[in-house]
Amino acid sequence: MVTSETAPQPKRQPSPADDPRAGADTLDSDIGPFFDTAGLSAWLGVSRQAIHRQKRQREIFAITTLDRRLAFPAWQFSQAKEPLPALPEVLAELDPTDEDPVGSALWFITPARTFGGATPAELLRRGDLEAVLAVARQIAAVWQA
Repeated sequence: MVTSETAPQPKRQPSPADDPRAGADTLDSDIGPFFDTAGLSAWLGVSRQAIHRQKRQREIFAITTLDRRLAFPAWQFSQAKEPLPALPEVLAELDPTDEDPVGSALWFITPARTFGGATPAELLRRGDLEAVLAVARQIAAVWQA
């Protein structure tokens, strides 16, 4: 689990989770809960190598902690153990270089007026990829400015 010593340091979207002195409870309440690699591997019934391959290909999403461990937010998976639909496409638009995983994670789970109070993750679960992609492009342009 992420601890105060392992809290990630994002470059954008400041929040209480940005503070490395913040407790794991703060990070968990903002973005988590999380799976570590072993826990996700066991839950999905796949090898650790498969998890790392999916992460490299951005089929699943992870935050690298300060101690170089991966923390996989649980919200990206359905109860059927499937990742968010179109996650790779949205990540490619939102944060193409995987520079700010904490900012991306917060964006996916923050309710937006643009989406009628729903989160981007909820819209993806409902199959509304085009609306999410359009806003991801706009957000990425602002973040890169």
